[in-house]
Amino acid sequence: PTSSYSLSYPGNDERRAKHFKDIPISLRESINRSIERRRLTIHRKFPKTESLKDCMDRSIPFYTQRIQQEAIDKGKRVLITSHENAIRGILMHLCDIPEEAMNQLHLPNGLPLVYNVKGRCITLLDDGSGEDPMTQHDFGPAAKYLFKACEIDWDEMP
Repeated sequence: PTSSYSLSYPGNDERRAKHFKDIPISLRESINRSIERRRLTIHRKFPKTESLKDCMDRSIPFYTQRIQQEAIDKGKRVLITSHENAIRGILMHLCDIPEEAMNQLHLPNGLPLVYNVKGRCITLLDDGSGEDPMTQHDFGPAAKYLFKACEIDWDEMP
């Protein structure tokens, strides 16, 4: 966790602090910083994490407006790499996963998931080991939403 006194903490950059008016003021940190600087200083307390909803509010519009329109709709293949929360949000959108099932979905780090846009389904890449990737990785009880049957068979694809 980043200390709120760290120079890399968002509220500590004087040039950008003026842009954050809607974030609550931290009374304790304002008092501590006022004593330290020997003048009244108002300090805003930034959240140290981002909720799935906040992440989805950023990632879903980006996916639909940029990735889908500029690449997928033109028949291009797309590689999306991101942190787990952004991937969860996009998967929730693409696979119609209910919100209450998201905390039961486990996504292994670094495992490529292949999403078939026309078939609206996900498959795993074969790593050549001969083992079924579904038995190698634990996706949790909500895996049924992630790995549902394809609406269009892979063989029917042009």
